[in-house]
Amino acid sequence: MPDTSISRRRSTSSSLSPKSSPTGPTIRTTSKNDAASAKCTAAPPSIRSCSPNGVLTASKAIDPTTVTGIEPVKASRLGEPVFVLGCALVRAIQMSRFGGPEVLELVELERPCPSADEVLIRVAMAGVNFADTHRRTDSYVARTTLPLVPGIEVAGVREDTGERVVALCGDGGYAEYALAARDRVFPVPGGVEDAAALAMLVQGCTAWHLYRTAGRVRDGESVVIHAAGGGVGSLAVQLARPLGAARVIASASTEPKLELARELGADRALLGAPDGLTERILAANDGRPVDVIFDSAGGPVFEQSLAALAPFGRIVIYGIASREQNQIRGDGEFGARERLKFRRRPDAHGVQLADVAIAIVGEMSGADSP
Repeated sequence: MPDTSISRRRSTSSSLSPKSSPTGPTIRTTSKNDAASAKCTAAPPSIRSCSPNGVLTASKAIDPTTVTGIEPVKASRLGEPVFVLGCALVRAIQMSRFGGPEVLELVELERPCPSADEVLIRVAMAGVNFADTHRRTDSYVARTTLPLVPGIEVAGVREDTGERVVALCGDGGYAEYALAARDRVFPVPGGVEDAAALAMLVQGCTAWHLYRTAGRVRDGESVVIHAAGGGVGSLAVQLARPLGAARVIASASTEPKLELARELGADRALLGAPDGLTERILAANDGRPVDVIFDSAGGPVFEQSLAALAPFGRIVIYGIASREQNQIRGDGEFGARERLKFRRRPDAHGVQLADVAIAIVGEMSGADSP
């Protein structure tokens, strides 16, 4: 007798419809299926919130910077700041050894929780400064303790108020969240983009100090700005006119950087290579020695610049990119005139960061600085 039994499929929570669409079978859904689908496809809770049940729902995207080719690894940060167990994890760039760029790792850390004197900031942008490269190689003037999340300045949003701010965080800026002391957090005016606001913090304040605190540039003086295509240098070129410089001479290493310096307001732009630099500086100032020089290179650039400096002129050193130190002597080769150039100025310190930040805006807008 022929077998007339029909094999039956095992029942499932959803079954194929008797009819199929032109693109394939359709799914018959139930109210339970709809509820489950909605639960699975709903947007996860914000990474900013700490789940009371310890459930982690962190986004896997890093904005605004995308990091590729680095696999996340679990890590715990030692020392300050203190992290509270149970908070959502955030991602950060951390170094646990010194070396080249390869020591920077993408890790997951517990979100920092601020003390009463701190502010938690959701980071939109982190400043990348030359000092960060020195800390990475353990060649910075200050001691670096590992593990370290680099980044001394950030732009973002305060978690407690929702206000857009820039902040000096000391370290920890290369992360989705960072802590900063309350007196190192400054609001960003409407209409100012994060990148522009962030550039005004470390680099902008440095450029302001070159003129007002260290160089004490007076109206009508000539100013030489080395490395004018860099962060501090390009801002120093733009601040020259508002802060009184009459002749602005910029140096840089390439023609595109020189063209940028001209666009930003330099009267003269010259190559910054050491050979023949003294002669080029003098020629750019119509054969006369210059009043003030801002140098971040050191080494032979410093020596050549010093030879072009006028009596009672000032040369301000704010970096040593060449990593070649210079020795200043008060007798012999330099003599009495050079001793006057490097006389100690006890009044050249003590301007607070908050005053500097306000003063930059005031100088650029024509208002009186505090």
